[in-house]
Amino acid sequence: MKKFLQKLSAAINNSSLPQKIAIVAAGILYFAVLLFSLLFDKNLAIGVLFISFLTIALFSIIWSTGIKIKTLLVLFLLVLCLHIATSVIFNYTKFQPFGGGYSDASTYDAEGMMVSNGLKSGKIHLREIIFNNPSFPIANYFSAFVGIIYFLTAPAAIIGKLVNAWLVALSSIFLFLTVLELKASKKSAFLVGLISGIYPSYILYSSMLLKDTLFACLMTAGLLLSIKLIKNFSWSNFSFLYIILVVATSIRFYIAYALLFSFIICWFLFAELKINKKIIYGIILIILLGFVPDLGLNQGFYGADTFKFYMNKNMITFFREDAYSYAFNAKAIVPVPSSAPTPAPTPEVVAQGNI
Repeated sequence: MKKFLQKLSAAINNSSLPQKIAIVAAGILYFAVLLFSLLFDKNLAIGVLFISFLTIALFSIIWSTGIKIKTLLVLFLLVLCLHIATSVIFNYTKFQPFGGGYSDASTYDAEGMMVSNGLKSGKIHLREIIFNNPSFPIANYFSAFVGIIYFLTAPAAIIGKLVNAWLVALSSIFLFLTVLELKASKKSAFLVGLISGIYPSYILYSSMLLKDTLFACLMTAGLLLSIKLIKNFSWSNFSFLYIILVVATSIRFYIAYALLFSFIICWFLFAELKINKKIIYGIILIILLGFVPDLGLNQGFYGADTFKFYMNKNMITFFREDAYSYAFNAKAIVPVPSSAPTPAPTPEVVAQGNI
């Protein structure tokens, strides 16, 4: 952090007069927004400070890698400001045009508060959260993620929504870097990142306290790492990809499976290694990646339990004829696979799952 601040100070000193004026104006605007937030809602001000800290930490890390941050910073701030604005407006106007006023956000908010209170009281430990096994049931890792945010800041939904806005901006950076990895121009990469950030449904759903924003961020990071690994394999990058896949499996397992199997297939097709090394590494990766579904959601080696659970006549009939016909009034259940035998689902109980 100290080196980052020194570099930042040097960059400001070497900038032109118009650039210095723009920096001062941006600083004044930021503190004006922070003051307004504090007067309007203390939790909103806490959220603004928290994502400010995350942004400084993020770009200090990026800068330390030697990547030029000017274009990244412009892209990040454009997307972040847009999503902060919509999140704040939608939160305080209670704008939710779909779902009849119901969404999973209320569940994640309530479970997040439980996790936060458990951490503060010492009834829950970080190890339980990491392994998604606290003393009470939670929907998935997103509830734990929300709980940790509440623990570090304050138990308020607006803070979680601001972090969601930050994750959208982070996803735009991952997409920017992914496009660059594919040898496209910076302009094309910038446009891809910007378009993803202004996609209308993304703006709407990221303004709610929903798991989709975190999941999209994980998937874009996973895609970037997959391409990097195929071009230049390293165990450190593979470790990050592995953790991402485990967490993503807990949130939306079927999309995480798509990334997992795509990586394996592309490894043998495109990995830039000698054929013997590619095969040896490939066998090791296949074995290791097979445990991802079990670590993420107790689904067995390569999700064997998942296929047993879902690929049968009763479950197919349930999803085709019953599940989504009840979704609007929140009376459908979404079954979650487990190692224990599960009774046939009925539409009288509301449950949170991975659909």
